[in-house]
Amino acid sequence: MCALAVSIAVAMVLVGQAEGGPAITGIVVDRNDKPVAAAEIRLSGGMAQDGTTPCLGAATTDSQGRFRMAVPPGDRLRGLSWYSAVWAYRPGLAMTSQTVVLMQNLEPAPLRLVLREPSTRTVTVRRPSGRPVEGVRITPRSIHSAVSQMGNDMIP
Repeated sequence: MCALAVSIAVAMVLVGQAEGGPAITGIVVDRNDKPVAAAEIRLSGGMAQDGTTPCLGAATTDSQGRFRMAVPPGDRLRGLSWYSAVWAYRPGLAMTSQTVVLMQNLEPAPLRLVLREPSTRTVTVRRPSGRPVEGVRITPRSIHSAVSQMGNDMIP
């Protein structure tokens, strides 16, 4: 792990020491504040030099919506952006993320991720002439999260 100097103005989730080493912990709830069991949790490490967004960790919530995920060792974080994101998803609910900064030797601050009802997004790809391109398939690389202080989070 590398220690990072980060402005106090940046909202951070601090990752601390847990049994077996640093861990990210938290709970996933729905919009009614009820725990969400069996949600998939992923840790993405920003964008790598080759343009990919690596998945650095994974977990699944228990029956109480809780999760625990080990923080990868510092050598796996080299060459990545200084911030990471924790993602939560369960089929039938919208994906969400929260930006995290991995710091060494600090007490864990549990995350609270809220999965809301999904909403439809429409994307139109246009030619330089302004006409739509039919049959185009797109894959989102990042999303803007209301809780992210970094703007867009890179999807793993």
